[in-house]
Amino acid sequence: MVLAHCISIVVMVNRGFDMNTLVAFVSASVSWITALLVILTKNIEFIFNRDEEKYFVEIIRNIQDYDKKVRDDFKALAS
Repeated sequence: MVLAHCISIVVMVNRGFDMNTLVAFVSASVSWITALLVILTKNIEFIFNRDEEKYFVEIIRNIQDYDKKVRDDFKALAS
């Protein structure tokens, strides 16, 4: 996409601004901007996971349950 955009810029500089060159430049620019927005959106969805808090709560609950089991086992051994 970036390559297509660069090629269309080079063609525009060398040949001038005719209709075919302008169409190629606009389509390359639109595809480049669209790809950039999609990549940024996916990165933001990955970084700011909506279920992250739920997962943290579940992990903490599992750690607490495991610690309680270990303490109960030690109490049973001590008795």
